[in-house]
Amino acid sequence: VLLTALLPLTTVLSLWLEAPIARAQVDAAGPPLDLAALLLRPADLPEPGYGLSSARLLGLDEEVAGIAAPGIIDPVELSTRLTEAGWQRRYVSSLIRLADPADPTSEVEANVLSTVTEYVTAEGASAGFALLDGELERQNPSAVDLPNITVIGEESELTRVEVFDPATGDPLPQLNLTFRVGNLIGDVLVADPRQAQPDEAQILSLGQTLLSRFEAESADTPGLGSGVLRLRGDAAGPDLLDAYTQFDGIAVPLTGDTPATLAAREAAYGEATDVYEIRHSLNLSGEIPPYYHLTMSRYTTTRLAAAAIDDPPTSTELVGSVETALVSGAQSFGDESQTYSYLVIQADGSQSEGFQIAARVGERVALLELDGLPAVPLAVVEALVAQQVACMEAPDKRCEPAPVPADALLDAGFSESSAGGDPAALQPASDAGVDGASYTSPTHSYTIAWDLAIWNVSDVTSQDGFDQLVLSNGPSSVYIEGYADGAGDPTACLTENIATLRAVEGVTDYKLREDAVGRPLAGGDSTRAFATYDLAYLSPSGERAGFVNFVECRTLVPGESVVVITLFVAAEEYESELPVVEELLTALTLPGAQPAATPLTTDRTYRGLSFTLSWNESWTPRDDTALADSDRIVLDNGMSIVTITGTALGANETLAACVESVAAALAAEPRSESVTPVTNAAGSPIGGEDEAGAFALYRFTTDATPSVAYIECRPTLDGASAIQILQLVPEVAYNDQITARRELLDTLES
Repeated sequence: VLLTALLPLTTVLSLWLEAPIARAQVDAAGPPLDLAALLLRPADLPEPGYGLSSARLLGLDEEVAGIAAPGIIDPVELSTRLTEAGWQRRYVSSLIRLADPADPTSEVEANVLSTVTEYVTAEGASAGFALLDGELERQNPSAVDLPNITVIGEESELTRVEVFDPATGDPLPQLNLTFRVGNLIGDVLVADPRQAQPDEAQILSLGQTLLSRFEAESADTPGLGSGVLRLRGDAAGPDLLDAYTQFDGIAVPLTGDTPATLAAREAAYGEATDVYEIRHSLNLSGEIPPYYHLTMSRYTTTRLAAAAIDDPPTSTELVGSVETALVSGAQSFGDESQTYSYLVIQADGSQSEGFQIAARVGERVALLELDGLPAVPLAVVEALVAQQVACMEAPDKRCEPAPVPADALLDAGFSESSAGGDPAALQPASDAGVDGASYTSPTHSYTIAWDLAIWNVSDVTSQDGFDQLVLSNGPSSVYIEGYADGAGDPTACLTENIATLRAVEGVTDYKLREDAVGRPLAGGDSTRAFATYDLAYLSPSGERAGFVNFVECRTLVPGESVVVITLFVAAEEYESELPVVEELLTALTLPGAQPAATPLTTDRTYRGLSFTLSWNESWTPRDDTALADSDRIVLDNGMSIVTITGTALGANETLAACVESVAAALAAEPRSESVTPVTNAAGSPIGGEDEAGAFALYRFTTDATPSVAYIECRPTLDGASAIQILQLVPEVAYNDQITARRELLDTLES
């Protein structure tokens, strides 16, 4: 529920460069470019069976939100640089081929994505091309630019990217072509798991198809995509469809279309040559939330358009049993219009009520529908139609997005959507709780302070009992949130937050992170629960990057509320960022408690459930864990990594068996190769067991480096638990590191 605001994560199946697309610059006084008409359609592809899966027009805020995932790039900086470059808008489209084209749940066989982005000038587009290409190369080490391709447009780049199937781990190679012509930048991405490598000749051919459209005159496009009334704002909800569904007399197949459904749409379009559809499920609550559907049709003559108005309008979206009735004496719009009330009775017996108004201006007809339960008032639909008709009557027929008439719909009985404190529905309250380099939760009174030279406030929110502070230093973003969950249960809180993040569109390869010997980095007790995950994230623009995600839940008030600490850090920066984040979180203080976000203390002492340990300045803590039946500290001195874990012994488990279990875990670690006992001159394994404990030495190789593992298990005073000690060190440095280990272990007490 709470993580949906942390990462605006949206549906893209593969990586493609975020560079915008454009064609030769058009005189600002002329008609706007119809970006939707420029992109690839199923008929452009050499293989049949593709359908339009998704398409939408992005504004700057959506563009920035898609690229600036935590740890990738600062959103303020990105927005500023794109604005300076003259970024205008971007249209994205995804074509998918299913294993069974008539079954939308069948496996995706291939995906072709295309985008077009418009800048004010060609110079600005060139700057945007370089800006976003640089970000791709920095964020995606697997991206490889292919040399010696045929240059498309004025500049172009062909990039090969290898991602991995989260279910099987199999490689999924992709090809991304980016090119610029004038003030437009185009992208084509091909992902086809059926091929060992996507066909370079095919993607270049598709790029040429886009280029030819960019270079054509704007009069060659129907112009519907720039003339439809889109709804925006908090209540708009996601775009379900924003695309041509018929182009130049040919119906565009949608993903999951059967021959029957495609034929039904063609029949509904009648004599229209081009049809554009907008579909929104509005972000308001009701027994049936309000649903907005706009169909803009273009005819070759005004006579054919007028005939379409005379016939009862047919919607391609009204399903179930539909009852319509002409509204006599209704307000007139455009050259002529007809207004109908309708009632949709679904198979489950639910009913939604609303109005559809068909209005004609010249050779264009707009059919606007809005329904829900409670019934949508006619005045709301009429107000929207008036705005749409004004666009149709304008000289350039341009239509700017309009806000959802939320107040009128609330008056009709709908309510604001609420997800129990879901921050996705909240607006930030400026500086709520922030005072210089410190923060106090307005609702829950926990506090934290930070170093202004390292951390910046990215966002702060306080509304309806939900308090959120977001701190960022570039590679890392830390979210600290407090809210009432009615339980104060850290385990349930962690489970809910992890499940929400795992389900976010764009998140793949979400796997629990493990330590060097394969143990999961997760645990907790009655007041604290945490876990660390590796993940890959595909932004709405197609940027793919790896992250480490740490989530910790702590009880604020038992039975009432929790505080959630969430870290997102670029995977390649995780090790270097860990001590920086740990230092920040030591300053988090809960009401009536000492700093609580981490048990690591400034006096270099770890106080766990079964042992305590101290260290000098040569050691740096890398991880600490307090589990229900064990606890752990990981220390690093630059040459050795020492892990000390307190864990319960099995009923008949010996200390020697404890050592063997650690060795087995090391051998099972994929990064550890050739794990074998170290032997003495007589060929006997070095090791032993007595009342004080058991130990053994093992050789292994990791990343081609010969290394040694010292493993020891000591009993605790009660004899029911053991303290496992694991030292990992390069073989050439082992003798020098024996003293460092012994001095450290001299401070170990159980």
